[in-house]
Amino acid sequence: MAAPLPNPPMAPLFTSSDFATLLGLRDSATPGAAIPEGNEFARTMRMEQYLRRNRLEGADQQGVIWAKFCAHHLPATVERCLALPFPADWDPEVADDFLLDNAWTNMLVAVQHTPYFTRYVRSSAPAADAGKHLPRVLAERFLTLASRLEHEIARPSPRQDRYKFVAAKSLLLLGTLLRLSRAEPRSVLGPQTAARLGSFLRRWKARHHGIFLGAVSGRLHYFLTTRLHRDRAPQLGPPPETTGGETSATTATNAMTGEASAMTATSATTGETSTTTTATTAPLKRRCSFPSCPVRDNLQACGRCRTVRYCCIEHQRAHWAHPGGEHKLNCHKTLY
Repeated sequence: MAAPLPNPPMAPLFTSSDFATLLGLRDSATPGAAIPEGNEFARTMRMEQYLRRNRLEGADQQGVIWAKFCAHHLPATVERCLALPFPADWDPEVADDFLLDNAWTNMLVAVQHTPYFTRYVRSSAPAADAGKHLPRVLAERFLTLASRLEHEIARPSPRQDRYKFVAAKSLLLLGTLLRLSRAEPRSVLGPQTAARLGSFLRRWKARHHGIFLGAVSGRLHYFLTTRLHRDRAPQLGPPPETTGGETSATTATNAMTGEASAMTATSATTGETSTTTTATTAPLKRRCSFPSCPVRDNLQACGRCRTVRYCCIEHQRAHWAHPGGEHKLNCHKTLY
């Protein structure tokens, strides 16, 4: 009996640098890795190849890649998404599809669930200014193609599923942007754009009931007719540095620089305990990022990445040294 053939080797995992090179955000030392501007169909197809390969990895491994990419390249990705190059190699008959079906939009769809994406959308830093225009631009692009998408989805064709996917992912990204924004959705999109978008969504959620496109349309339509607001957590200092394998107590203590905190100090001479509250915050829905900690009140964000929250400095220090190093691997300083 012949021995079974070995499984073919899996393609190597693509790193954050590989994605940045593909999107034209950094130079590559590997010849042929970068794609010249204008070859946008090739760039889009290769992006899908990269994303399909990385989806085979576990969520933790993907999280490390997305965290590093967002920390260093998210602002530039949004800027390129807003100012798309001319797709010279795209089929002229479907060239308008490039407005939604491009590598930069696909990358934003892939990272929209990350804490860094949330931080970018809600940031008031100058580096995040471009993100304030993204929801309206994305909505206007969708409305530009909505009639064409509706026509192509309604008729059986080899590209029918492709158009369903393009429409669904665009609405999914738009919904994420609107939910993360602190402003009223209608003020973000503009009254006319919001009204036109709502009309399409109301029709699509009924027409495509039972499939993913209908579900996404229904959720976004519901959101446009309601108001959702979320609070931002105060901040801790940066993660504690380590010296000789141990965490510096002084650095860790100085890291508690949040806008609101309740500090409990014990007198070394009298042994009495006193509590000083510098400010108050509303209870947050998220719980402390330290595993098994149930605390949900008065959480403070890490001062470096501001993507995780803790109830106290002890849990921040312990999580930094936790086996697996989830926070340590994903903690990056950004410009936004």
